[in-house]
Amino acid sequence: ENREIGSEIGLLSAADVDSVDTHTFTILSGQDYVTVSGNQLLSKVIFDYETQLTYNVTIQGEDSGGETIERSFVVTVIDSNDAPTNMTLSESTIIENKGVGTEIGVLSVEDVDSGDSHAFTIITGQDIVTISGNHVLSKVAFDYETLSTHNITIQVSDNGAATYTESFILSITNDNDEPTALSLSDTTIKENSNIDTQIGILSAEDQDSGDSHTFTILSGQDIITISGNQVLSKVGFDYETQSTYNVTIQGEDSGGKTVDQSIIVTVIDDNDALTNIMLSPAIIIENREIGSEIGLLSAADVD
Repeated sequence: ENREIGSEIGLLSAADVDSVDTHTFTILSGQDYVTVSGNQLLSKVIFDYETQLTYNVTIQGEDSGGETIERSFVVTVIDSNDAPTNMTLSESTIIENKGVGTEIGVLSVEDVDSGDSHAFTIITGQDIVTISGNHVLSKVAFDYETLSTHNITIQVSDNGAATYTESFILSITNDNDEPTALSLSDTTIKENSNIDTQIGILSAEDQDSGDSHTFTILSGQDIITISGNQVLSKVGFDYETQSTYNVTIQGEDSGGKTVDQSIIVTVIDDNDALTNIMLSPAIIIENREIGSEIGLLSAADVD
């Protein structure tokens, strides 16, 4: 099978008691797939074993005196290895962040040689996928935000060493990535500021750029509150009492994934007003001369 048109099938000969006689040959049936040239029987088509393996032809031989004979022959097509003609991948998508070794899809081959076996080789994309049998597996944890499609090329070889090559596009499906960090725009507040004074604005680092976040205080609820993404004072801080406070805040994205962040809130010293003036001892003996000391003044001041 698969031999080119005009390939020799066999040589015709005639049994004739006139040993020196010459003969011509004519095809009576089978003219659509064989021809005769001299005494050569030649192919007129490319035969395919898988389509049909035997063909009947009838040929007439005529000698130089016009005497004829007809004979029928069976032309048998011998099977040869056919190359694979197509390759498919059952699934070409994978969710981002899946573990290495996750199955992406199963390869299958179209091959007219129904009993043929096949081996697969990655031509391009060896850095991101592997093949086990006919299973295409991930070699990395794909990241949608880095690259959402990848091109790979795979070659299949049958047991007769005939090959076929096909390219595939792998699509990465976006999945919810957890936030990786929280930040507070400002972590300082002046002492004696009013309750509900804004300390800073919270923001979350998240690969999912369009994600929304909510914030919860895990520790420090007695000194701060959160309104949306604003961190507000819950007390009037006093630098002289305590100048730093540790708080822990949790950020949660719309997919329920969270990150915890510890933040130090620093209280900035401010000028405190005098709280008292004292005179000691505040007494003088009569008739003392002008300029005599009555007492010493002192001020009560938290600064």
